[in-house]
Amino acid sequence: MSNPDSFLRPFEKSLLAAEKHYWQAKISQLISQVTTHLIFSPEMSLLELHRYHLTPVINFVMSDNSLQAIEASIPILSGKTIRWQLDLTTATTSLTTLFIKLGTGGRINQCQLILSIFQEPPLIDKNGQEVIVTARLDGPTARDNHWNGFILDRPLPPGKYLCHLQSPDADNRVHTLFLWLTAPYEERTHWGYYRYTMMPAAVLRAELAQLKSPPLLSILLPLTHHEALTESHLNRCLHSVTQQIYPHWELCISAEVATRFQTVIEEYQRYHLRQVKIAYTSTAFYNTALNLASGEYVIVLSPGDILTEDALLQMAKAIHQLTESPDMLYSDEDSIQDNDPCYAPYFKPDWSPEMLKGQFYTGQLGVYRTHLLKELCGFQEDLYQQPLWDMVLRFTQYAQHIHHIPKILYHHRHSLSLSSNRIDALKFIQAA
Repeated sequence: MSNPDSFLRPFEKSLLAAEKHYWQAKISQLISQVTTHLIFSPEMSLLELHRYHLTPVINFVMSDNSLQAIEASIPILSGKTIRWQLDLTTATTSLTTLFIKLGTGGRINQCQLILSIFQEPPLIDKNGQEVIVTARLDGPTARDNHWNGFILDRPLPPGKYLCHLQSPDADNRVHTLFLWLTAPYEERTHWGYYRYTMMPAAVLRAELAQLKSPPLLSILLPLTHHEALTESHLNRCLHSVTQQIYPHWELCISAEVATRFQTVIEEYQRYHLRQVKIAYTSTAFYNTALNLASGEYVIVLSPGDILTEDALLQMAKAIHQLTESPDMLYSDEDSIQDNDPCYAPYFKPDWSPEMLKGQFYTGQLGVYRTHLLKELCGFQEDLYQQPLWDMVLRFTQYAQHIHHIPKILYHHRHSLSLSSNRIDALKFIQAA
């Protein structure tokens, strides 16, 4: 059978290669973000790779020719079990050695890996014991970023299996091996939607306790009229603020005088009297909210969007840890549907003033020094529904230190996006 790609013209092949490269980069970043949180969670001892459409980079013969280009490595920690599914139903002979791609961190590791393979469904022998095939690999013999052979203690016939990989004597610091994972390009549709995960709350609270002189962060919520915004959307938005691990915040809401959400926002104010401020207005919603702010930094939250539970903590940590006190910080973001699965993660580049002129790439979550923003007279709210982009363009002309936090800290509810023409908006802002 001929290769379908052979019928493509040169420019079509280039487009296909570019699309594949885009997905490879995107999925690779997702692998790193998802597995990093999971593997270091003290509450999770079993990491089931198939739940995240991941598999180890494995082969059945020694070979350095891998067609699985989307890869990321994770440490094999003591106290953790990594599980994946192994399908050998099409095999014609029994398997005696399984080759797995490992990493050593460029050092000799004095630890051992134990591979256990279970029949799925379980197979019981004549003594009533579950049949298990095992293999061991000594750390000092492991080759860095190469296939490493696990010699099975008995042949493995064709069938479906579950594999468990453990390193019971790893010290989780120096003597620790790494497992390479892959997400095949052909299965990229599985990564269209995913569930956001973060470090355990206990770990984050320990980081919070280490902050000295934590800054007050003012969150601006301009509650303009939006027909698609529901009470449920707004409640989720407000709840994401009040449930922040970082406690040093204030919420500054500006709303229409006769807003249909008056009962909702005033109820939140009653429960958080010292932290929720409300001002009613008919115009200048952004600047009205800004005038309520007393924090060292301000954040703009769009109605219906959601902050991750650690969003403010990550921003405060960066402010505390950076050598130069930042004037502006921005994070990565993704989108959510009404039932809250995440999709379309946007992993942003570091500060790029030229890129900002063509698109509002810094987006949200953005943090801005309050006194500088007020000195620049805040927001110009008549700018083609793009007051935030215009503000950032003006703000960054005077900001001395701008920092990117490469973590998804903001979930954008795409169904509530402003329906404006991007080209017209770009021309309007550039003319301004």
